Amino acid sequence: MGTLFGLAIPEFPVLVFFWHPLMAFIMPVLVYEILTGKAISTHGKMLEKSRRKTAAIILFMVPISTMVANGNRFDILSANASVIGTLLIVLGLHRLSKKKDLSVFGFGRTGFGVITAYIILLYVTTFFLMIPGRIPTALLPYAAILAFYAISIGLIAISGKTSTRLSH
Repeated sequence: MGTLFGLAIPEFPVLVFFWHPLMAFIMPVLVYEILTGKAISTHGKMLEKSRRKTAAIILFMVPISTMVANGNRFDILSANASVIGTLLIVLGLHRLSKKKDLSVFGFGRTGFGVITAYIILLYVTTFFLMIPGRIPTALLPYAAILAFYAISIGLIAISGKTSTRLSH
């Protein structure tokens, strides 16, 4: 369908409402729970192994591996380096988190401010590392991203905190 004022209308909601939350927030917590054996009590049933879940993971790997290959322009060395780099990051973070528990995910206002500042810093610094052809030249993509982050941060800031039990 293309873009409208530099914003890919069909891709934006899929990225914002599905892939980004799944891969940036949900998957890291689930991977941490699987690797450490420590889980939020409500995740226990979801983390139990079954044939259906194994099949879903295998089917999920097909589009993910296609995206990795496409993102690396189907260069086998670059794609493998990307996967190996990701695994090294996961293993490094696992080593650092062995003695931690899931209470690190339950941060208050100060922690929320630190995470927000980190995300802003991450976006600003990595922006300059992007391939120049992939940097949007129109204002709408920047405005849309900033608006969705402002809405999300605002909703999280005003929402009530729930208590979470951890199981080991």
